[in-house]
Amino acid sequence: MLYIDELRKVYKYFLLSQNSKNGIENFEKHFGSSLLKEFKQIGNVQHVVFLASKDLGIKKRDVFFNSEIQSDSMALFEENVILINSKFINDFTEIEKCISHEMRHFYQIEYMKNKNTDKAKRWREEFNRLDDIKDLNEYCSLELELDAYAYTKYFMRRYYSKDVVHPSPEYEEVIKEYSKIIFILGGMTF
Repeated sequence: MLYIDELRKVYKYFLLSQNSKNGIENFEKHFGSSLLKEFKQIGNVQHVVFLASKDLGIKKRDVFFNSEIQSDSMALFEENVILINSKFINDFTEIEKCISHEMRHFYQIEYMKNKNTDKAKRWREEFNRLDDIKDLNEYCSLELELDAYAYTKYFMRRYYSKDVVHPSPEYEEVIKEYSKIIFILGGMTF
């Protein structure tokens, strides 16, 4: 995997190469068809980043695909980057879900930094022990993760009129209940 700074530089080169006669051809020759495909797809999903950043009131983040991550997606907080598993490169719905979910995590970071509410305190406590959590069930039980799943459900319905359902029926019910409390807007029901 290229380092994030290198990816950013190569992506800028990709954007510039689109403006020249043989630019894309040269890009593919130097970096390969796989990276070319990924970068083209990044351009196709920028509207999702824009919508989520506007909805959450936070700045946009860079998005890259990565075949080495184990999860569907992940937020790299220090780098301000969202990585999406390359297996989703042709699945716009999964990409939309991944971006909205990870953008919510970036929102949570901002909330924890700038607020001193009970929720911010709970989130800070959970965030500080993330590295100690090894069990998926324990991870999913965190309010931070529940909030990100609930936001994804809200975002997908509000902006794309898509209903997303968690694979676990029990967890889906928890997400729905949390969503009712946090994200009911303009008669939106879960």
